[in-house]
Amino acid sequence: MSDSTEELRHLARDLTANDPAPWAQMRELGLDRVGIDEDRGGSGGDVEDLVTVVRAFAAAGVLTPLVDASVGAHVRADGEPRTGYGALAHAPATLVATGGTLSGTLEDVPDSGADHLVLFRDEDALVVELTGPGVRTTPSAGSVAGESLMAVTLDGSPCIRFDGGYGRSLWEQLELEEMLAHARAALDLTRTWVKQRQQFGRPLVALPAVAARLADMAVQMRLGEAALVRVDLSDADHRAHRLASARLVVAQCATVVARTAHQLHGAMGITAEYPLHRHTTAIWSRRDRARHRSQARTLLTTLALRGGESALWDDLTGRR
Repeated sequence: MSDSTEELRHLARDLTANDPAPWAQMRELGLDRVGIDEDRGGSGGDVEDLVTVVRAFAAAGVLTPLVDASVGAHVRADGEPRTGYGALAHAPATLVATGGTLSGTLEDVPDSGADHLVLFRDEDALVVELTGPGVRTTPSAGSVAGESLMAVTLDGSPCIRFDGGYGRSLWEQLELEEMLAHARAALDLTRTWVKQRQQFGRPLVALPAVAARLADMAVQMRLGEAALVRVDLSDADHRAHRLASARLVVAQCATVVARTAHQLHGAMGITAEYPLHRHTTAIWSRRDRARHRSQARTLLTTLALRGGESALWDDLTGRR
């Protein structure tokens, strides 16, 4: 599928044009198993194909459990074949693991119809069946993007342990790619809007202040894209720090783009029929989920304190 990038983009546009909630069709087509070899129950292709799929559906303004389901499938690719899909969460420090069971409470877990939960702790991925013994789920307030969330309480619930280092990094990368794709779509909408909207007899973009804000959005996009280019999931020695750096840069980029897009759109940006809000609420939801920026700062600060500024720089730039 590596030679079919444009076909994947067309597929995303076609599915979302005909169905505003295309998740069932996406699963039927195997889009949640892209990047996994067919002999391991996947749809073939590589991670770049999966990134293309994630970007395409984000660009269409659709929020689906694609990232969670795809990462869960990668984690379990060498385990028992299954028909369901997973929801992802970071295991809190208060979660107690004892003899193959877990006890504790997790807040704000995506309630997307998944049948199992994949918890990342250090280099492990702990898989718990959501219908298994000792598991209780309680609906909670939804995300800013309108996604359903739930609290999950585990009381001696059985879990299966998998290698989670790669899966956790893949989750981080895909969420950042998704966030950046929503930011790119918001920039494109804003650019079109300020070129078409007239004020004082000329397009908004002719005003120096508006042109400067648009340029700032474009610069932020370049910074975000550059941060993700440095991420190489096959480089286990450096991927955690580079992902942490990318998290901070992409979050800043997407925040500026979303804020400026609404400022330049005015009231039009919050109307239900105009698509901007679908991208900006997705940005805010993804920005604050999973590895929070404070965690990324802690990871990079620890590296700098241990090895000095040069160690941090060398790690992030690939000089060592």
